[in-house]
Formats: sequence, C-alpha cells, structure tokens
Amino acid sequence: MARTSGSPDSLTIMVKETGASRSFPCKSDDEITLDLGGFSNENSMNGNGTGHIKKTRKGWMIESVNIELSDGAEEFLQGAANSLDDCIFTIVFVNGVAYKGTGQITGDVKHNEGSGYTALTMSGPGSLDKLS
Repeated sequence: MARTSGSPDSLTIMVKETGASRSFPCKSDDEITLDLGGFSNENSMNGNGTGHIKKTRKGWMIESVNIELSDGAEEFLQGAANSLDDCIFTIVFVNGVAYKGTGQITGDVKHNEGSGYTALTMSGPGSLDKLS
C-alpha cells in the first residue's frame, strides 16, 4: 500500500546550549529533501569479474525547509546557528509522519522579507529517528 505523502507541517528547533525552543510553521506544498542517514553504498568491480560493496557512513540531512518568519525568528535562528552545541530538530509532515535528529543548521541563515519565509538546511551525525 502506498504511503500518503505531504509537505512539511512544522519544524521545531531546540537549542541545547540555552534550552530555548521554537516551533515554526512550514510553507505549504513545499518539496524538501530528506536523507535519513546510515550508509551510502558503492559497488566496485574486480578484474576477475567479481565485485564487492563499499559501505560509507553518512549523516542525516533535511534540506530546503521554508519556515514562516515571526517576531524574533531571525535572532533565534542565527543564535541556533551560532551555538557551539548541537540543536534538536523535529520535523512533522501533514500525513503525521515525524522525524527527530540532533545536529546543526548548515549554510547561511538568510531571510526573505518579501515572502516571509526562511529556507533552512540542517544535518547531523547518525540517523534521523522516526517518531510516528
């Protein structure tokens, strides 16, 4: 049976260093990229025609999530990016599926005052944990 897909509903960020936490609504019909983490596989061939798999560990990544700006959002997000400690990210989709991971905001935190959204990318070591 196929899973019901949907756009992200909300993103919650908790800064471990300060304990500050905020939840942001996500842009409707947004298409994000989600990498659960784990292993990346590469098939290598030997000269005699046999082969082997090379497994490389990789971290998780949530890419291009557009969150709505609200009062103080810019300062909170930059503070999270500036933090020397990891943050805890929880993303919930409209179909009820939720994932949680520990890591950092990666790349620049840029705010689009025209649209009222900020696009974020987050990543971390290990894997995202499915909550529901």
